[in-house]
Amino acid sequence: MIASAAPTQAQSYEVTDLGVVAGDNQSLGQGLNALGQATGISSVASNPSSGIATLFKNGQALSLGALVPSDESFGSAISDSGEIAGYDYLSTSQSASHAFIYSNGKMTDIHSDALFPYGSDALGVNDTGTAVGYGRPDLHAFLYSNGKMVDLGTFGGNNSLALAINNSGQVVGWSVTSAGATHAFLYSNGK
Repeated sequence: MIASAAPTQAQSYEVTDLGVVAGDNQSLGQGLNALGQATGISSVASNPSSGIATLFKNGQALSLGALVPSDESFGSAISDSGEIAGYDYLSTSQSASHAFIYSNGKMTDIHSDALFPYGSDALGVNDTGTAVGYGRPDLHAFLYSNGKMVDLGTFGGNNSLALAINNSGQVVGWSVTSAGATHAFLYSNGK
């Protein structure tokens, strides 16, 4: 057996400034899709609580707005079909947030007060607009589909959180067991 070491070429990367929404001076990227579109937040450094959910595409930073104009919003994830999941901090309450999906130029509040009276944050979305995230007071993973938010529960502990969903509807996240250990989970076909 003969082995030889082949020289490898150095890889080069280019970092691109995604910019900011007009009037802002800082931004943060949070989610990226296969088309090179990103989402995150754009804000003014002197007033970071004035941040607004942002779509970064084709060299532009575009404000997605908020559920209420005076709210602060964050874009968390973007699907290949352009749906964006995120959350909006309500200006009427310092502790509450509402999960949203942004699609076709419209931000839709997907929060369920009945399940999560202290707020919810969407962290992942697939190409069909199905979103995942977590709600409070205890952290509990949720799945939002066809106008309905469902609490995914835990492994017996107090907390769980869903981070991402693929186009097959499989959800990945973490949950605390009854013994207090944190374990990764895969939610698929209702289990």
